Amino acid sequence: MEDELETVEDILKELDTVSSRTHNSRSGLSHQSLQRFKASQTDADLIRISYLVDSHASNLREKVSMRFERLLNRGDCTPDEAHVKVLKDIVVNKCNFNTTSSMADIKKMIAELPKEWTIVQITNSYNPLEETNTTFNKHFTNDLYMTVFNCGQIELDPFCITINSPWLNGVKLELLQQLTDLLQEYKDRLTSLFNRKFFKNEAEKEKYAMSGEILESTLRGITENIEKYWLQHWRCLLIGKYKDSSIENMIIEEVNNIINLHLNSLNISNKIRQVLYYLTKGASFLTSNEILAAVQHCLEDLCNANTKKLLAQAIKKLNLQITSQELYPVRNPLILVIDECLDVIPWESLQILKHDPICRMPSLHFVYFLFKEYESSIENGYKVITDYNNGNYVVNPDGNLDLMEKRIMAFLKHWMPEWKGINSRMPTNTEFNDLLKSATIFSYHGHGNGTHIMAVDTLQKIKLHTVVLLFGCASNRIQRLGPEVETYGCYHMYLMSRCPCVLGMLWQVTDLYTDLLTSEFLSNWIPSKATIPWKNVDKPTWTKARFDLNVKFEGQKGSHSNNLDLLKALAHAKNVIDSNLVCNACIVRGLPVKIKLK
Repeated sequence: MEDELETVEDILKELDTVSSRTHNSRSGLSHQSLQRFKASQTDADLIRISYLVDSHASNLREKVSMRFERLLNRGDCTPDEAHVKVLKDIVVNKCNFNTTSSMADIKKMIAELPKEWTIVQITNSYNPLEETNTTFNKHFTNDLYMTVFNCGQIELDPFCITINSPWLNGVKLELLQQLTDLLQEYKDRLTSLFNRKFFKNEAEKEKYAMSGEILESTLRGITENIEKYWLQHWRCLLIGKYKDSSIENMIIEEVNNIINLHLNSLNISNKIRQVLYYLTKGASFLTSNEILAAVQHCLEDLCNANTKKLLAQAIKKLNLQITSQELYPVRNPLILVIDECLDVIPWESLQILKHDPICRMPSLHFVYFLFKEYESSIENGYKVITDYNNGNYVVNPDGNLDLMEKRIMAFLKHWMPEWKGINSRMPTNTEFNDLLKSATIFSYHGHGNGTHIMAVDTLQKIKLHTVVLLFGCASNRIQRLGPEVETYGCYHMYLMSRCPCVLGMLWQVTDLYTDLLTSEFLSNWIPSKATIPWKNVDKPTWTKARFDLNVKFEGQKGSHSNNLDLLKALAHAKNVIDSNLVCNACIVRGLPVKIKLK
């Protein structure tokens, strides 16, 4: 036939034509699957990246652009109408999508973003079995695409690595299924305890404690398997830039010298060079065999096995020179753009990430969206806030978390007495809204995320420049409500309201360990005039909440230092609290935030 489609390129062009005929074809799960299918059918790196970037959060982008369109049509965004138009155009799904203009837009965004940032996009690969899956609780562990964007420059193109699904001894590891099953078991365990209130006897209490230890160990094992068998040596790409730019420059210079020494006669692409830079930075988190595996993948048939071994040894030696000065060199923020179906994974708890400033975003478009909203207040890669004493809180609004209320209120009065709020009663919708909007920092301590108090619809109608901390169960979760249904989370509403940053939980958590994490994080992040450092307060008394709400803590007076970087302060707190199930749940969505002292 004359019109027969004979090549993959012909099919891709036809798919682009079909998907551009109607605006509705450009959003939703069908669009996401289509773009990922097209990514799987091309070997051109930049074309693949264009498809993958466009596949992220397409439905959310549609909702945000439509919301802004309504604001513009009603005249509700005066006097910043021009700015709202800019924001709408950033996230809007373009009907006439083509890879050339898309990559031009991507490069423009990356060039404008702060040079301190590194963005790593992790995308699920196309799996036709997911198209026919009608089982709500079925989760597939697929191949991954990991795309790296070096912000603030135009010289280096983004690059993409394909990571194979995990196998062990000929058996595929369904790690996503294992993780979701574990979290369901954990949720059922917490629900049964909440409904029961008391243990029948000591044996039942011990059995409950043992089951918790097993869940903790299982979560730790799943996380380790994600690193070892799924990400493998490519976890070296999950690393931000050093704050000391001279180290970055030295790595580039030394790796180029190593390439010239061992591969002088070969034409080594910029992509391979970039991968080797990242491999050098992340080599301390890899075994010697993993370093060699990464080198072998990069060079393939370009050189013999002995040359690859020499190159791997040189990279390991260079890494040791860098890390010999300090165990955890200070790095700039890493922004993870996470696929919705991979969002349940506690990426921040991976060994290579657990000490670094990490935040999440749903798509590259929304990174740029928030950057343009706060461009004037971003310094050295951080959205800065100064009035940290302007804090509001809501504590125990449902009135059935008495011990939590005692602990948190005692901490707030000791460490941040300037903060105001409501505790032990349900705020009205107006009160909650006012507390949220009028604060520089808003902290919620209760069940869920507070949307049973203030309707989420209200959120998308306001412009919110508050840093939001939600310490309730599953308060920052994004979930798919069915196999053929879009994902949803209250964070989507905060993002629509242009909120810079939301801290919260991926799943259910226990109140005691959450309170320990909360107090450790806030005392490490927020400067205080308290004469007794929080570390010197009598913790056994505080954890048991055996005091009234007017208690004044005693302890050794002394000085205390703060980590003004929200992400670093949280990483510190998560590394000192002994509960994987609570600490791994706590993540940050949005921009990196830092307190700037006046």
